[in-house]
Amino acid sequence: MATMTSSGTGAAGLATRGARWAMIAVWCCGIAQGVIEGRFAPPAPAYLGALLVALLGAVVLTYRRDEPLRGLRAWAVPAATLTTTALMLTVVDQADATWVIDFASYLVALQIGRGNPAIGGIGLAAQLALVVGWGALTEQSASGIGAMLSIPIMSGVVGVIWRLTLRNMVARERAHRSEAAESARRGAAARTAAEQYRAELGAIAREVQDVLERLRDADGIDDDFLTELTAREGTIRDRIRSPRLHHPDIADAAAVARRRGVRVAILANHVPDAPRISDRAAREVAAVLADVGEGSVVISSGARAAEALSIVIDTGKEHRRLELSVR
Repeated sequence: MATMTSSGTGAAGLATRGARWAMIAVWCCGIAQGVIEGRFAPPAPAYLGALLVALLGAVVLTYRRDEPLRGLRAWAVPAATLTTTALMLTVVDQADATWVIDFASYLVALQIGRGNPAIGGIGLAAQLALVVGWGALTEQSASGIGAMLSIPIMSGVVGVIWRLTLRNMVARERAHRSEAAESARRGAAARTAAEQYRAELGAIAREVQDVLERLRDADGIDDDFLTELTAREGTIRDRIRSPRLHHPDIADAAAVARRRGVRVAILANHVPDAPRISDRAAREVAAVLADVGEGSVVISSGARAAEALSIVIDTGKEHRRLELSVR
């Protein structure tokens, strides 16, 4: 169950070496029983053929691919069951529990558990009908037919229960792993966000450290220093409020514009997975800011068009709007 997916269940455990050897071991026990019962003295060709076909069906049933049987392999299992049953019905004289027929029923019953409920069910139903038809034609007793059918019927019930139980287990395992994966995803996202937050705080601290030290040591605040504080405050505000439009070229150009007295506002809605501004677009924005000598500039990117960039310039004498792309 290490890789629990819709097909990764080990085909109900039947696509394994252990399952194949278990089926062969059961088949060998049947051979031993035949020896004890004297069925090989003299050997009946139909009996030997039934044993070989049953073994072939067991090998196909335990095909080593982690999924239900497909195509010819899927239909080969009920074909082996019916062939084995038909051959054995030519050997037995009286209706009674017959091990080889029981083993043949295991094949289609386990095929139901493996993930071929329709094909396995058809094979089992056909086997039961074959036995009943043989019993009616040869005028067998009801008790004998019942003994012959008891193991195949119980095998089919076990196969259905196995399939339903396994499907329920897979569904619960999937749900558990989905919840665990979602929890891990949220944890990773939280750690990434925390790391980004710490990195951003460190960058802001480096941005303002020298200004704060100057403010601490200054005897007073003159106009030039106030302009510098305003420019640094604007840079930090832009970085926090519009991180996807933060770029060194824009930050430097905006700071220079603010020192000239231009009011600069940078606005960008938070949009998950939205592209950050490219170097090319940042150079274009910086060039626009360098040409503005007074008034105000609003640079924005909205949520509806996260890749669009709008620049509104108002110098008091003119008002114009530019449309760019962040890419």
